[in-house]
Amino acid sequence: MADPRPVRIARKPSESKPRRGSDDDGDRRFWDSEAGGTGTFEPNRAGTGRGLRLFLVFGLALLVIYALFLGLTATSPSPGVASNWSVYALLTVLTFALGAIGAGVTLLRAPSGVAFAPDSIIVSERLGRRRHWPRPPQLRLHVLQRYPGGLFGGEATELIELSDGKGHRASYLVGRGFFDRLEPPD
Repeated sequence: MADPRPVRIARKPSESKPRRGSDDDGDRRFWDSEAGGTGTFEPNRAGTGRGLRLFLVFGLALLVIYALFLGLTATSPSPGVASNWSVYALLTVLTFALGAIGAGVTLLRAPSGVAFAPDSIIVSERLGRRRHWPRPPQLRLHVLQRYPGGLFGGEATELIELSDGKGHRASYLVGRGFFDRLEPPD
C-alpha cells in the first residue's frame, strides 16, 4: 500500500468575536469629541476631591492606629505574643481590609463623571463601569446629605441617590447642583 496523502479540509474563516466591553464604545463615542461625539461629559471634580481628601485623612488615621497596635504587640509582656508572626499578619490583614472598606465609602462613591444624553444619563463610575439611567420622570433623584465646602472639599458637595422604577439604586457623591440640569421632558 502507498502512504496516505495529506488531505486539506476547507473550513470557513472564524467570525471575529466582539471585544469585551464593546457596548462601552458607543458610550465613549457619545462624549468623545475626537470620535465625533456630540454629548457632554462632565467630570465630577468636587465629589472626587472630597472623596480623595476624606480617604487620605482616614488612611493616615488608620496607619497611626496600625503603628500603635504594632508597638503594643512588640512590647507586650505576655510571653510569645511579640514573637508570634500570626499576630502581625492579622493586624496587617485587618488594616488592609479596613482600608478597602474606607476606599469603598469615600472614593468609590464619587463617580468620575456623567454624560448627559437626550434620552438617558451615563454615569461613569470610579472603577470604569458605566451605568445607564433614564431621564426624569422615570429617574428619581433624592439628596441624602449635603456637605459644605471646607477642609474636606473645596466646593460644596452632596450625597445623592438615583433610582429608577425597576428597583435599581445607586448613591453618588457629586458637587452641589451637579444634576440640576435634569428637567422632566415636556
